Amino acid sequence: MEYRVDEIVEINKNSLKKANLPRYIKYLDTANITKGKIDNIVNLDTKSDDIPSRARRLVQTDDIIISTVRPNQEHYGYIEDSRSDLTVSTGFVVLTPRKDLINPYYLYLTLTTDQMTRKLQSIAEDSTSAYPSIKPSVIGNQILKLPSMKTQNSIATFFSNIDNKIEVNNKLIANLEELSQTLFKRWFVDFEFPDENRNPYKSYEGEFQYLKNLKLPLSWTINTIADNASGGIITGKTPSTKIKENYAPHGIPFITIPDMHKDVFVLNTERYISELGMSKLKNKILPKNSISVSCIATPGLVTITSKDSITNQQVNSFQPNKNKLYYLYFTLKRMKGYIRDLGSGGSATLNLNKSQFSKIEVVSPTDDILDNFNKLIEPNFHKILNLQKENMNLSHLRDTLLPKLMSGEIELPDELEVDEHAELLQ
Repeated sequence: MEYRVDEIVEINKNSLKKANLPRYIKYLDTANITKGKIDNIVNLDTKSDDIPSRARRLVQTDDIIISTVRPNQEHYGYIEDSRSDLTVSTGFVVLTPRKDLINPYYLYLTLTTDQMTRKLQSIAEDSTSAYPSIKPSVIGNQILKLPSMKTQNSIATFFSNIDNKIEVNNKLIANLEELSQTLFKRWFVDFEFPDENRNPYKSYEGEFQYLKNLKLPLSWTINTIADNASGGIITGKTPSTKIKENYAPHGIPFITIPDMHKDVFVLNTERYISELGMSKLKNKILPKNSISVSCIATPGLVTITSKDSITNQQVNSFQPNKNKLYYLYFTLKRMKGYIRDLGSGGSATLNLNKSQFSKIEVVSPTDDILDNFNKLIEPNFHKILNLQKENMNLSHLRDTLLPKLMSGEIELPDELEVDEHAELLQ
């Protein structure tokens, strides 16, 4: 049967007025959730904190939230388990599904397909507001063709399992990175790396020296990023967008700042460079395991390339010298604020040029310590890369199967497990 969305949901069901705000709230803004992944929820005390005027929409379990501004930025999510104090921005439209007519997760899947996102973005771009945006009624007026509740439940369960698997992997990735970062801090910030007798260096009265007002272990030095770069610093470049043949659906990754916000390794990028485009930028190609650092507009984002890649001109990159990849990755992540300050320069747009970036000074421990650190940390990063690849494959599975299942082109076999998806893609 066909339904308008506003026939199967309540739109913005629960709103708060300023006078009715509870003492404590958890607040989610539109920028802090992307494709269902929450980056940050702010804890607020309404008696003492400055409460955003947009913190007015209450959400409940199984609600769907979709940002009404720039739908193609995909700031949407599914409220799987809400507490009574979770409040979201009025920049979201909040949909409360009628569970007698629609499986909530099936509706979430339907409203967040690429096809629906493109449709909503097209409508937003025709709006007269300052930014491409839609009214809640635009979503309410969308027509959906719904299969039986049994089919809805089957599809929702299968894709919920995929999304849960991705979430589990993301938590494992975060734990592995945190574990590695903790070891980095112990060795290179607290100076408790193992000495020749495998005792913590600082605690067992290891010798120190002063270099440029820094107290460092004996034999450590200070040099520059350029000194640590095998092959020098590479500033990226954008192939001409007027020549469409410079780009391809699948080619060499073209890394820009939006691709650098979330993952340790860059696997997916918004755009890819074709063989033609790459032939014009051979001196800009970054080999696998290069470090890329954003230096314009949003300085200080740090990622590692997972394969040969090219960046745009807002990013400086280098291939670290032997056994320094993970040490320099964490060193530069800890320097985010410093890199940002260097790029300020009194201008409205933050800009750290190649020369300035090359001259950034970093502490350089002895080779034996770096070798030992690398041996301990490298397995964690290999696991992180494999988990990211698994997530990429699961996302591809989701994007490939979902439209086919919703159109009825294919059907899910009974009790299909996520790991048994290969046959469906034949």
